[in-house]
Amino acid sequence: DPNQSRTRYVAEALQNAFSLSSNGFDHVIGNCNSAPGWLKTNGQHNNGGTLISGGESEYSEFLIAFLQGMKSRYDIDVTAISPTNEPDYEVTYESMNTPPSQLSSIILNLNARLTTAQLDHIKIISPECFRVENSNNNSTTNYINTMFTSPAVESALDIVGTHTYADSGHNANWNSLKIASQNKPIWVTESANLHSTDQSMTDAANYIKWMLRGFNDGGMTAY
Repeated sequence: DPNQSRTRYVAEALQNAFSLSSNGFDHVIGNCNSAPGWLKTNGQHNNGGTLISGGESEYSEFLIAFLQGMKSRYDIDVTAISPTNEPDYEVTYESMNTPPSQLSSIILNLNARLTTAQLDHIKIISPECFRVENSNNNSTTNYINTMFTSPAVESALDIVGTHTYADSGHNANWNSLKIASQNKPIWVTESANLHSTDQSMTDAANYIKWMLRGFNDGGMTAY
C-alpha cells in the first residue's frame, strides 16, 4: 500500500519511467530473487536456500500471479520472466542458491504454466548467474551447459541471461557461453564495476570492454 510507506513500488516506478520516456520500452523483465520463505528449504526469503522438493508448481503459481497482477492492476505488460537471480552466488539478502538441475525443473514447470495461462508470449530468461564463465560450476556457462543436456529445457528457455560482476579483469571466455547457448539470445541484465567511485573514462572503459567482448566474442544481443 503506497499510502503506508514512502517506498517506491515496482509498478509506480515503472509507470513513472514510462511517462518520462519519449520512445517507450521494448522489454520489461520481471526478476524474482527468491521464492516466498514458506516455499524454501531455509524458511526465509533471504540467506540463500532453495526451493523445497516438489515446490515447482506453487512457485510457478507465484510468478504467474505477479504477471497477471501487473497487467490487471497496473496495465503493465511484463515481456520476460526470470525465476532466479544469481543462483551461483551466496548472499544474505533476498536470494536462492538453486542448482542447475532444480532450475531446469522450475523452467519446465513455468513454461507449461505460462501456456496454460495463455501467457506463452512472455519469454523465460535464465539463469542470470553472477559470472559469465569460470572453471568451476558457478557461472552462466556452466549452468547452461548442464541445463541444455535436456532438449526440453533448451526449448523452454527463450533467453540466456548473465551478469558480468566477476569479469573485472575482462578475461572471461565469452565464446564458451556463445557455444553453450546454442544460438539462443544472450542478454547481460546486470553489469557494474562494484563499489567504484571513479567517474572518469577509466571506469567507463570497463563497461565498454564488457559490451565489446560480449557482442564480438559472446554472441550477446542486449546489454
